Amino acid sequence: MSGAGRRVRALVGLLAGLALAAAVVWWLAPDGRALVEYMSFQPGWIALAAALILAGNLTTSARWKLMTEAMGGTHLPLVVYAHGHALLRVVGQLSSTLLVDLLARGAVLRAAGSTRGHGHAITQAALERLGDILLPLIVLAWGVAFVDDPRAPTSIAALAVALAGFVALLTAALRPMTRLALALLATVRRSARAFEPPPPVAPAVALRVALLSVARLVTITAQFWACARALGLEVDPLQFLAVAPIALVAGILAITPGALGIQELGWAGALQWIDVDAAGVAVFVIAARVIVTCTFGLIALATWPLARRSGAAPMRERAPAASDDGPR
Repeated sequence: MSGAGRRVRALVGLLAGLALAAAVVWWLAPDGRALVEYMSFQPGWIALAAALILAGNLTTSARWKLMTEAMGGTHLPLVVYAHGHALLRVVGQLSSTLLVDLLARGAVLRAAGSTRGHGHAITQAALERLGDILLPLIVLAWGVAFVDDPRAPTSIAALAVALAGFVALLTAALRPMTRLALALLATVRRSARAFEPPPPVAPAVALRVALLSVARLVTITAQFWACARALGLEVDPLQFLAVAPIALVAGILAITPGALGIQELGWAGALQWIDVDAAGVAVFVIAARVIVTCTFGLIALATWPLARRSGAAPMRERAPAASDDGPR
């Protein structure tokens, strides 16, 4: 497809996403006057949401760095990943979030000095996304069972078991999944002899990846909960956790730019499930997108000088250790 064709396609997708988002807001609050009640924002909660977005960015970036290096990628400072993730979240508002995440990661790292190609970055990102879809689905299953009384002792115990089960599953599965993914990458390149996959991800590294995945889900859910509280929406945090996976999974899988419309529809279904006022949901989906996008934009701007300085003289890539523990 030509450059002009891609731009037209991107514009059509953006307009479709905006139209769907507007339709969701109109469906929630056909009488625009009902929105006025929730137009008063509380700065303290907005500040907390921004802090949680920063924490989520650092958590996601730390996992990205850990996975990249464990799979034989170039060692680069954390700030490079923090800047790259924030930048991709902003750019993702103009294109498919999933496609940007899969296709642009390699460009971000190579610009900072990585010697690995795009195929390596796509392979690593795809492995992360599998976990990012599985964990919310596990939490959603817990939410279906306990959303009416999430603070009951049995509910808390079930949530702990669900999260521990995910950590155990990913810790055990990441090693063979990585081996398979890198072998497939070598086959696709048709250079299996020239391409030697690094040692499989060590169990200790897989455990850290799993724990960072849980921390990522918690911080992302908390940032949206803080956005809701900034509008004065009284939502129990555990109830919010129970239903948020609907919107989070929709945001990952959506093909519209920035998951426009799809994520709003996910939030509409999730929050109305726990009886949040429809007009409040309508304002929430608009405010949350603005707060999250603007905060990521500020993070990208603030980290750009540091990332540029760090990437100007990238660290020498270390050869993977030959032991079963993977890269040191």
